[in-house]
Amino acid sequence: MGLASWAGPGSPEGDAFERLVSALDTWTVRDAFVHPDAMAAVAASDKQAERGRRCEEVVAVVETAVHRLTSGDVGDAASFRPIWRPGRRSPVDQTRGIGLDVALIHIASMSNLMAALGWAMVDLLEHPRASWTA
Repeated sequence: MGLASWAGPGSPEGDAFERLVSALDTWTVRDAFVHPDAMAAVAASDKQAERGRRCEEVVAVVETAVHRLTSGDVGDAASFRPIWRPGRRSPVDQTRGIGLDVALIHIASMSNLMAALGWAMVDLLEHPRASWTA
């Protein structure tokens, strides 16, 4: 569902999905948190590590999805259409931006996942009977 919405038509299946998994699974939950002590090195490198091969692979998958959408190769891409709006920016800039957003959403969801699991545990401990009977 998420990849179909964020990364475009065809992304949650087949080769596109495998390429996204390969690119996104190399990040760890530890990468999802800000490290203020590393900001000087990140700035000095002009974010080279952050703009590396993984992000380029995600951008390439999104480019393929956009091409399928704009060529009429896909019928229903209703969940992706609000993200891809022709004329808003140049197609190259917009496609690249969407690809980088997909990577950012992935990192952000990893940090939120740990918080959600923690609160689920708190809920289970505070309400053991209600949690198991639902």
